[in-house]
This record gives sequence, C-alpha cells and structure tokens, in this order.
Amino acid sequence: MKNLLKNTLINLEKEMKDEKIFVRKSSEGHKTVQTSVSNKELKAMRKQLKDLDIDGLHVAFEKSPYDISTLVTFKFKDGVYECPTLSEDEIEYEIKKKKDEIKDMKSFGLKVELSNNIEKLLNEKEMTITSLSEKIGLTYRATHSLVKSEDLSNVKAKTLALTAKSLDVDVEDLYKVEYK
Repeated sequence: MKNLLKNTLINLEKEMKDEKIFVRKSSEGHKTVQTSVSNKELKAMRKQLKDLDIDGLHVAFEKSPYDISTLVTFKFKDGVYECPTLSEDEIEYEIKKKKDEIKDMKSFGLKVELSNNIEKLLNEKEMTITSLSEKIGLTYRATHSLVKSEDLSNVKAKTLALTAKSLDVDVEDLYKVEYK
C-alpha cells in the first residue's frame, strides 16, 4: 500500500493512453475516470493524497451501498496535471513486494516464474548487450547472463530497476509472471 496512489495514477494513465478505460472528457479540459478501491486501500489513498498534493488532480470518494468498497473519481486538468513517477527506492520496493508474493506462492507448491522479456526489449530498441551493460554498470558477462536468463525471480531488485530505467520501460515490462 506504500505507493498505492502513485501506482493507481500510473496505471490509469496507461489505461487511458491505451484506451482500455472509459474516460469522460469535458469542454473545460478535464478528463474524468473512475475506479473502485477496498476500504483498506481507501485509508492509504486518502493519506497519500494529503502527502502528495498533486496539481491538476481532484479526487472524490463515494462509498458503495454495501460498505465493501469505495468508488473513486479522478478528475485530471489537461495542461496542469502531470502523472507522478516512482523513485528508484519505490521501484525497488515494488519489485521486492512482487518477488515476495511469488515466494509465498512457491511456498504453497505453485510453480511461478518471472519469465524474461529483456532480450525482446533490447531487440525492439535496437540495443546491444554491451550498451545495456554500460548503462546499468554491470560487466558484459553479468549483463549477458541477465538477458539470457529464463527466470528473473532471483535477480536483485536494484538490477531490475536499473535495467528498466536504462531501457526506458516500466519494470513490469521486463518480465511476465508465468504459472506452470
């Protein structure tokens, strides 16, 4: 829940860009989207809203009649609102959290992997392993091993964060969670 608001806004931004979410547009230059959050998430989100104070963003909350969740309406002012980004520490935290979830699943006997998309991303960006190794500060051998690895579950969070930053992608783009 540490980065709930930022993650929600970043995901909404992606969904709006990819047209995967309904966006109401006004003649005054506002975009409005809605999502639902649990009561537990609501408390964290309200606190984070106070702490962040984001220009061009108005948020309204409406409790569901069954008191299970809350409808959250985000209103973005074009030209004023700028989507927040996660710091390197926040990115590392998110990666560690995902890896912990996978570790928990494995402890219950589920076969889960973070299958590697890095080589595909390198090809798309027409980038070499050598140039990636220079950007992330690893040896060629270590970077080659990273790129060719089938499963990223054991890669350090900091390495994944640096790799994502160097490729100018979200960390989630580096891997795909696979259940086997």
